[in-house]
Amino acid sequence: MIFRISQVVSFFFVFIFSVGVLLAHDSAPTGGPVTDEPSKEQQAAQTGTLASPLTYAPLLIAGLMATAATRALWMAKQSKYNWVFYAITFLLSAASVIHILLGLEGDMLLLLNGIGYSVLLGARFLPMASKHPYYVVMSGITVVYTLVTIVGYILMHDRLDIVGSATKAIEVALISLLTLQLVGSRSLESTIT
Repeated sequence: MIFRISQVVSFFFVFIFSVGVLLAHDSAPTGGPVTDEPSKEQQAAQTGTLASPLTYAPLLIAGLMATAATRALWMAKQSKYNWVFYAITFLLSAASVIHILLGLEGDMLLLLNGIGYSVLLGARFLPMASKHPYYVVMSGITVVYTLVTIVGYILMHDRLDIVGSATKAIEVALISLLTLQLVGSRSLESTIT
């Protein structure tokens, strides 16, 4: 049942994203001063190119996050992992997608940061990921990487914007869950030995 819901949610957001792109593509911007040269928006509408990938990013991110959440719920019922594992996976995915989309606007540092989050996400699914020493080390590396990202953002930006604040909230939640996972794994290890 949950898998079917996941498929419906996936198709719904892909459909909404596609309709949004088509509507934005077909609508020509209006208003502004009358000049002989067309504006950048009018040129983009005439040539069929889209003004910015970030225009459609909220729909894409919402679709990816909803799909990942429903799939994580389905996988949690099918496997041995608990909700913390899937919440961490979801938050890593969100941070990765946001940084990559913002990096596509031309900021190479954000693009590389998003790729780094993707690598950390992929490392969670390696065959040795369920072994105790491995995921403790990977969780520690992810915490340090996320802390460096947060500190770097604070040092490089003099003001907070909505996307930056939301991304930092995701990263703080990620650090909290990773810490919860590390504390839980240490208490489990101490009860075994």
